[in-house]
Amino acid sequence: MMEPIQFQNTSGEGYVFHEIAGDFLGELEFRLIDDPSTIRNPYQATRAMYRSARGLYLSVWTEPFDGNYVSVKFGRLWHGKDDWYRLSNHYAVLAKQFRLRFPTNYKLGYGDEVPKTMDRIAQDLKKTLPTILKKVTLSDLTRVEAEEYGAQQLAELHYGPDFFRSVQISVFTFVRKDCSRSSEYAVEARPKESASEPCLTGNRGADFGDEP
Repeated sequence: MMEPIQFQNTSGEGYVFHEIAGDFLGELEFRLIDDPSTIRNPYQATRAMYRSARGLYLSVWTEPFDGNYVSVKFGRLWHGKDDWYRLSNHYAVLAKQFRLRFPTNYKLGYGDEVPKTMDRIAQDLKKTLPTILKKVTLSDLTRVEAEEYGAQQLAELHYGPDFFRSVQISVFTFVRKDCSRSSEYAVEARPKESASEPCLTGNRGADFGDEP
């Protein structure tokens, strides 16, 4: 069993989000995997990051001073050997695949506006995340990873055309239509990988750095 996260403090926008949305995300088997109160950059950014039992990641990144926004990203974790990392893409990009509406970014606000923003994000996730978790496949993720601001595009910009030699991508599981309901299929994260193999089960995570 994982030890509980030790919070540095009980302030900061990332912590506020977790206080509002943590129980709901827990019901969907998302576990907080780092301290949402930790300051991530000179602009006082914080991040609440979660990993699901199926190996999908959700990141809520807040920038109170540099743009005053909140960015929600989702998907597989792409982790580079120089501690570079990205998630598949903005949550909004994946939501659009299922004709669901979700903002790319939210205006964070100040003071009493912050918890209102976090509650709005939590409510928007409640409306969309269960559907995405039910329907998402490897093809959906690889598609958004190849789109603008997607992890594949950013990895290629960072590492060059042979980026796959420098990047590991987390495994996740999903129910396949041609398997029984109890069966899951684990996908090893390599570019151009096929999802046509027999049903398997499995799970593996990856470390991550401090970028959104």
